[in-house]
Amino acid sequence: MNKLHILCALGLGLVFAACDEVEDYIEKPQINPQETPFDASKVVVTPNAALLNLIELNAAGQPAVLATATVDDPNGYSVRLAAQAAKGDDFANPVDLTTEAGADGEQTVSADALQTFYYDNVTHDPREGKAYVRFAAYAVKDKTAVRLGGPDFYYGPYEVNIKPFDADYVIEDSYKLTFGDKELTLNHSEASPYDDPNFSIALEAVEGQTWQLVSATGIQYGPAGATDTQGDLLADAPAGKFAINGPVMFTANMKTQTYEYKQAYTRMYTPGGSNGWNAASSQQLTTTDYDYYSGLVVIDEAGFKMNPDDDWKGHDMGVASALTETAPGIYEGTLDGGQNITAGAKGLYFVEFTLSTKAIKISAINTLGAIGGFNSWAQSEALTPSADFLVWTSAPLDFPADCEWKLRANNDWVMDWGGMPDNLTFKGANLFNAEAGKYIITADFSAIPNTVTLTEQ
Repeated sequence: MNKLHILCALGLGLVFAACDEVEDYIEKPQINPQETPFDASKVVVTPNAALLNLIELNAAGQPAVLATATVDDPNGYSVRLAAQAAKGDDFANPVDLTTEAGADGEQTVSADALQTFYYDNVTHDPREGKAYVRFAAYAVKDKTAVRLGGPDFYYGPYEVNIKPFDADYVIEDSYKLTFGDKELTLNHSEASPYDDPNFSIALEAVEGQTWQLVSATGIQYGPAGATDTQGDLLADAPAGKFAINGPVMFTANMKTQTYEYKQAYTRMYTPGGSNGWNAASSQQLTTTDYDYYSGLVVIDEAGFKMNPDDDWKGHDMGVASALTETAPGIYEGTLDGGQNITAGAKGLYFVEFTLSTKAIKISAINTLGAIGGFNSWAQSEALTPSADFLVWTSAPLDFPADCEWKLRANNDWVMDWGGMPDNLTFKGANLFNAEAGKYIITADFSAIPNTVTLTEQ
């Protein structure tokens, strides 16, 4: 068995720089879809299972060894490898690596290059982690290169264990917010805190109540400005004081060491003429970020108010003057006054509201229809509203098996709903019905969550 001598390859384009015992090429080799001169199994690639400590390798001026390759009887050809790396073993987003071949068939990459790939494509987390590499092999003679195993064949994927360079900051895995006599652990995504440094929690604040952020190792953070609703977090600083009463969303970015808290209403109620001005029984707008709220609302000629409470507690919002009809059936403006919010004739509307700017947009639902596999995604099949516009029903429709479908307004795709039958969402995924049959569709917008049911005939 021979040691494998390889040109330094930049990706799969085979732009080669010469290495030991390989002839120099002035031009890029021609890659031909011809029969391979020998079987790909004659090349054996052995991955390096050892931890690649990039800090130590960089300090010693040594490259990282990804794998060792050998070849048995190359039949007069030279063999070249081209390396790719990826975050996952599915290689959904592969990155070409510039590798070099050592005298013993070692496939190496510089510590700096591996760190750049890891930081840009895998994680910013400085703790030990893993990535994946794979290799394409080429048999080269004169100016012809033939890929061994075919265009989609790779040696690998192989797991690579990496200790990247240290970060110049530390983010712990968890933080708690202490306020009054309470202590809550902030929520965080499943990502590394170095990739998503934001921690958040919704809570009921009392104006003047003190708060501090505490890390898992006990570091206490306070605000640079005692009563500021946003700003810098300082280690070992005095506790801050909430400047807001009621529900708030507290968010801390532990990379920038900043914080912000703002009013965090879980939903907006719409008391108005259509519901007897009863906030608790009104239709509601929901949110995922406590700033943008949206939902379906029945609006009549008397209008409605935007209210974060399920009763009249003085937080309701209205307009200073009538909204502007910016396009047919679309009304826009700002909730900057106390007058009732009105639109067109009584009917169902899609309402969007941004709390931070008080901007509102109301879009008329002139028609509501169903569209999907049962009609080849052609024109919407109209649903008929109840007298109060809260429940909409279709005529019987013939559904094929495994049918995807959606609800949409005005026979176009500006406004559509999908998701799950027991929780319709704006712009949600296609709805799905497994069993073929004749069904009546019933959409119910009287409560949150909005729902849709299929009743077989």
